[in-house]
Amino acid sequence: MRFAIIKDSERELLNEVAEANKDENSLWKIPNLLIPIGAIILAFLCLISFSEKRTEILVYFNLILNGSLPLIAINQISGIGLHVFKFDRNKEKNLNINDTIVLRTKLWYYSLGILILGILLFAVQVINSPFLEFSTIIILLIISALLVYASSNISRKIFLLQEDFLDKTFDSVIRESSNEHGQSWGN
Repeated sequence: MRFAIIKDSERELLNEVAEANKDENSLWKIPNLLIPIGAIILAFLCLISFSEKRTEILVYFNLILNGSLPLIAINQISGIGLHVFKFDRNKEKNLNINDTIVLRTKLWYYSLGILILGILLFAVQVINSPFLEFSTIIILLIISALLVYASSNISRKIFLLQEDFLDKTFDSVIRESSNEHGQSWGN
């Protein structure tokens, strides 16, 4: 038995939407991953260039564990939340899309869990920083990285459920299908 947040049919829908909206889908990465990671890299460069503590290895770990990774996860989830329930059920039926409300509800609950965990992890990191024990640093880095991964995964799926993306995907599928039938009827 396989554990999955999203059923195979829901995964197929999301993959089809992602494929039909490749250009727009790739834009999601810029504000949600590249800019925040770029800010962390810039902070590293400033630390290397200007800090007297640049030779202390723990300073680099604590730079990451200052709440920035949980904030990336919180930003991803909070920035995409409006797409969860903004849809037209009748339009989805007209486009022959199975009802997405169950998928949207699951994603909403998972995003709420990620948001709460992100806020708690942010608070722990800000209140207890700097961390001096290497084992604590490793555990917090792993949890923070997993949180960003989960947030990226869920928020990208929510991003794909935008009404415009669904319209573009299934309008083109319907057009391709009718063109195929038109060609076979004409022969």
